[in-house]
Amino acid sequence: MRERQPELMILDINLPDGLGWSVLDSMRVDRRDTKMAVIVATSDRMTRSQLRECQVERHLTKPFDLGQMMATVAELLPMDRPCRQETEPVR
Repeated sequence: MRERQPELMILDINLPDGLGWSVLDSMRVDRRDTKMAVIVATSDRMTRSQLRECQVERHLTKPFDLGQMMATVAELLPMDRPCRQETEPVR
């Protein structure tokens, strides 16, 4: 992923290895232009504050439904925007 600049990253903060916050921090350092949607288990004041500090555009609190996810993606990546051109497909 270092050679690519994704337009949107969806990250579950509550990874089994506990590294979700580390991934988020490194993405914000390495990929400032990537929009971030984060999935969290709780949306308490401390979590929301941490997400703001990490410049997360949107968060979804578990449980959520597919409609909420699709609405978040549509909001962050509107269909009428110009697409970035990739030289090869992302795998």
